[in-house]
Amino acid sequence: MGMYLNCGNEAFPDFVKPDEIILANAILSVSRKTGDKFFIIIDEWDALFREAKNDEALLKSYLQFLRGLFKGGPAMKSVLAGAYMTGILPIKKYGTESALTDFEEYSMTNPDTLSEYVGFTEKEETIPELLDRFGDI
Repeated sequence: MGMYLNCGNEAFPDFVKPDEIILANAILSVSRKTGDKFFIIIDEWDALFREAKNDEALLKSYLQFLRGLFKGGPAMKSVLAGAYMTGILPIKKYGTESALTDFEEYSMTNPDTLSEYVGFTEKEETIPELLDRFGDI
């Protein structure tokens, strides 16, 4: 079972068949026709693990969806330019198989080369500086 589209045919009517409802298949179809690669952005990738943690069927389906996108073999790897995923939980092993292993993880506490873009930077004002600037609220 995969995650399904409800707009793939509307967004790419010349490339996605009306019955093409699995996202990975739609991405492959569009990429084959256009030669373009996709960059996947998933905000709060871990929301289901926090908000529906007791719905085993939903979590299993979601992990299958992620595996289909990112571990879908050479065909999918050839059409993906990259991915950017935000979330609180680290990407790790869920269930009996690894969910996603081809990622570099960066966090606010250990941002590595992304430190100027994420987390708390030295350019930001401290709480005392903000109080001096704006006064007591």
